[in-house]
Amino acid sequence: MPILSIERSAPVDPGVEPGIRLSIVGYDAGAADLLAIRNANRETPRDTGYFDWRYRGQPAAHPPVVVLAEHWSGEKIGALSMIPRDYLVDGARCSLGVLGDLSVSAPWRGRGLAGRMLRYAAESDVARGWAASVVLTDEAAAGSLERSGWRTVTRLRRYAATALSHRLAGLAAVFGAQTTPLTWEVTDTFDRRFDEFWHALDKTDAIIASRTANDLAWRYGRHPIDRYQCWIARQDALVGYVIFRLDGRRVAIDDLLCRDGERGAARLLRQFMPWAQSEAGVASWSIRVNERHRVTRALSRCGFFPRRDALRLMVHPLEDGRAARLLTPAAWWLTAGDKDV
Repeated sequence: MPILSIERSAPVDPGVEPGIRLSIVGYDAGAADLLAIRNANRETPRDTGYFDWRYRGQPAAHPPVVVLAEHWSGEKIGALSMIPRDYLVDGARCSLGVLGDLSVSAPWRGRGLAGRMLRYAAESDVARGWAASVVLTDEAAAGSLERSGWRTVTRLRRYAATALSHRLAGLAAVFGAQTTPLTWEVTDTFDRRFDEFWHALDKTDAIIASRTANDLAWRYGRHPIDRYQCWIARQDALVGYVIFRLDGRRVAIDDLLCRDGERGAARLLRQFMPWAQSEAGVASWSIRVNERHRVTRALSRCGFFPRRDALRLMVHPLEDGRAARLLTPAAWWLTAGDKDV
C-alpha cells in the first residue's frame, strides 16, 4: 500500500509567475525527478546508489517525500526533499523533517521559486506530522529560508587543531587533574556495545539524532563514498567514541559522543589525538559541532580553535509546545555526521 500519495496545487505567491504547480509525492514516485534536477544543477553528481542509501537506508517512523515544481509546459524546474529522521528531545523520541537536495533550474533562479517551495514544504499537511522541519544550510540559501518562515537557531562550526596547538594545550593540562587512561580499540563494526552505551547515556536536556548501533552502521559503516573508522574508549563498559575519516595526515572527526559532557570529551580527545599521531602520522584534526555545544570548551582545552566557515541550523517550528525547546541553541548536539543525511 502506498504510504504517501499527495498532490495538490499551491497558491500563486506575489512575484512568482503563474503557471507553476507544486506537488508533494512519496520518494518512490519522485526519486527520478529529484535526482535528475539535482544533478543538472550541482557540480558533484550523485547516483541512484547514493540516493538509495540516503533515502531508504535508515528505517524511520515516516517515509521521505519530494516536492516538485512543474511548469505548465510539463518541464520539471525545481525539487527538494524532506527526510524524516528520528531525534530525541529531552529523551522523548520524535520525528524531524530534514530538508535536502533543494535545486532550481538556472532560468528560474532569483524569481522566488525556491522560497515558494520551502514555504510549501514546511506548511504542508505532511510536515505537520513532524515536530518541526530542520535544515543545515550555507549563507547563500539562508535568505530564502528566512523569508519563508525558517528561523536560525545555531551554527555548525568547524574547529581545527594542529600538532603544535595540541602539544601546547597538553602542556597546560599537565597542571590540571590527572585521569586514569582509558582502554581503547579501533573498529568499523557497530555491535551491541553501542546500543548499550546509547541506551545508558543521559539524553535529558538535549536534542540529538538517534545513534543506535543500526543508525551508526547505516550512517558510517555503509556510507557509499567515505570510509570511516571508529575509535572507542572503554572503562569496563564503553564510555565514548570518535568516528573519523583519514585524509593523508589530516583527520576529520564526523561524530563524537561520550559520557560526562565536557570532561568526558576532553578525556576522550586527549587519548585519541596522540594515538592518531603515533599510528597514522596525523598532523591536524578538524571537527564540526554547533556553537554553544556542551563540548566546545573541551575542544579549546585540547588545542582546537574555531574557524570562520559554518553552516546554519534553521528550524521551521510548529506552533505548539515543542517550538520553544527546538529554538534553544545550547540544547542541540550536532556534529558533521548530521549534515547531508
